[in-house]
Amino acid sequence: MTPEEQRQWIEMLERFDHEGVKRWLQREFSHWAPPFPSPEMVRTRLTSILAQIRRFYENIRP
Repeated sequence: MTPEEQRQWIEMLERFDHEGVKRWLQREFSHWAPPFPSPEMVRTRLTSILAQIRRFYENIRP
């Protein structure tokens, strides 16, 4: 993810902005038409998003 996207994710997660996350994911992943992107690119993108979420939740644990 770009630094700007990481910042957006951090802000959405800190605010528990479920609608913002939903909109971001829809904007990012629901517009594809043939030819579809490579599965490796999609996997890398999703892995980056999941890593951002994991880091957030690791930091909020008591």
